[in-house]
Amino acid sequence: MLYNMALPKLFTMIVNIIIVSIPEELFVVVFTLILLKRFDLLRLNGANVLKISVPILPVAVITNIIKYYVQNEDIQFFLGAPLMFILIAVTYNRLRDFKGIAKTLISCILSLTIMLIFQASYVPLLLYTTGMEVEDMNSTVLINFLCTIPERVMEIALISYILTRKLSIFKVNVIKTVAESKKLLAAALSIALVNIVFLYLACTLIAYDKILTGVPLPAQLVIIVTVLMLPVLNIGALWVFVYNIKSREMYGKLLEKDRLTALADILRLHADNGSYEKINLVLDDLRNNINSDI
Repeated sequence: MLYNMALPKLFTMIVNIIIVSIPEELFVVVFTLILLKRFDLLRLNGANVLKISVPILPVAVITNIIKYYVQNEDIQFFLGAPLMFILIAVTYNRLRDFKGIAKTLISCILSLTIMLIFQASYVPLLLYTTGMEVEDMNSTVLINFLCTIPERVMEIALISYILTRKLSIFKVNVIKTVAESKKLLAAALSIALVNIVFLYLACTLIAYDKILTGVPLPAQLVIIVTVLMLPVLNIGALWVFVYNIKSREMYGKLLEKDRLTALADILRLHADNGSYEKINLVLDDLRNNINSDI
């Protein structure tokens, strides 16, 4: 009898892993690799598919076991998130040095934050407008799957846009810059962790506890948008700050490269013409400029 009762739940869990959890974990891993600028690991081949499945499958299975047999959303999230980071770091050999660990941690947390923002952008409104509870969403695999379609669409659209347009914000390695500075790293990790906790608590209060029940729909929209904008703005501000610093640094290096190239061309021209006195004048001028900068 117990066997017959357990079998349908096991089957439901397996189906949920395949059509709901694996796509969700796939986004986290793929976007983490994008933030790490490891586009080579996103090419479709046997080795990459095998590697990407290593962090995805264990997290999907473990979180679903908690969902169906322990039935505790807090444990499900706060166990699944660290496990995802550890498996990504181990699978892609990111544990060799502190910078590698830091870059992976920041990228993974940002990916989870974006996933939560996508969920928070529509799930509360879906619950309030339909009158459903979170338990109703999770009552069957089909309803759960249908409710995740907007999230999947947003995730696919974001990744496709980044990969096809080669956005300039990803040309500067912001994550690497943050990982190389202790102050920036501390600020980034603090902001990212606060955002994760803030979004999780906000989603719990708004979606699970339904604290906005009775509030007019326009006011609900304003509150939800405000909640979403807070993490977007603080992450965006830090990203723009680091991006501008790195861009100016890269521009300065480019100018120095152009100057050195021009200097080498002048010296080569004078050497070809046997004008060694002019070469000495150029070198003296260069020496004076160096001394004036010290």
